[in-house]
Amino acid sequence: MSFDADVKKALPHQEIFAKDIENYWNSELRQDVRTIRHKGGDYNPIDYMVIKKNTNKIMAYIELKNRSFESTKYDSLIIDHSKMVALRQKLMYSATPVFLGIRFTDVDLCYELNPTHTFAVYHSGRTTLTRNDYDYKEVEYVPLKYFRKFK
Repeated sequence: MSFDADVKKALPHQEIFAKDIENYWNSELRQDVRTIRHKGGDYNPIDYMVIKKNTNKIMAYIELKNRSFESTKYDSLIIDHSKMVALRQKLMYSATPVFLGIRFTDVDLCYELNPTHTFAVYHSGRTTLTRNDYDYKEVEYVPLKYFRKFK
């Protein structure tokens, strides 16, 4: 499956997850115009801005991931290193919380980026169901012990 086909397949699941987060946090999730890939936009490394309801105030940023297995299968989330760099930059330069949200088949979890946390970088990635050469790249393993349930 090509990257574009994979993105198109994943978008409906991501949009459902985003709506659920809006309910969890009583907020509105908006995409930057550059994020709207399915409408011809450019790539933006962070999926959503978390907006205080009935305002335009950005309360946080969140990157979403969907996984087709239970949360107990692995002890870490594998994420593209360049994405983590972008998330850390957003945290550093916006003074606004930044989250990773992950939907497993059994639970929704989130991690609030912490500038004191560092994770080793590996040349690894998706080794099963590989789509193309870009599936094997610089990645970070974020331990699931840092994730909590959405509140």
